[in-house]
Amino acid sequence: MAAINYRYSTQAIYPAPMHDGARAVQFLRMKPAEWNLDAARIGATGGSAGACMSLWIGFHDDLAEADSADAVRRQSSRLRVMGVNGAQTVLDFRLIRDMIGDAASRHPAGPKLFGVSLTELLEGKADRLTRDASPATHLTKDDPPAYLFYSEARGPLPPGRGIRRWRTS
Repeated sequence: MAAINYRYSTQAIYPAPMHDGARAVQFLRMKPAEWNLDAARIGATGGSAGACMSLWIGFHDDLAEADSADAVRRQSSRLRVMGVNGAQTVLDFRLIRDMIGDAASRHPAGPKLFGVSLTELLEGKADRLTRDASPATHLTKDDPPAYLFYSEARGPLPPGRGIRRWRTS
């Protein structure tokens, strides 16, 4: 078991936090004998932002750079499994607003994570970034299994809201 740190949105904008998490996975892969790890069986877990990051790494294409001078970057970033709590799977703030209401789209982390204002997020001026940061964008049939747990109260969505297919293109 290993715990990692990553730069928060107040310290570095996207994609830096996600790349910090992926680099931690790559770093672990360099130490299998020293730390008694099975480098082929690395999983990730986390809550909220850590959950989103775990899914992003798990669903994202491998970030290994075979020709890199940096030995860590040459390692695979792929995970074997993810088990997360309270994960954000989509970071499109307009979609969030449309599905569950205006207040949910106003989370203070959004503008900080993308280095733009809330107005710019809600006007779609960071669509390329919000889509790339959304784990669901990277989900493919060959990804590892994921267990997502949510402890929020169950109940109907607010009137006029509903689940719609999110377009990734």
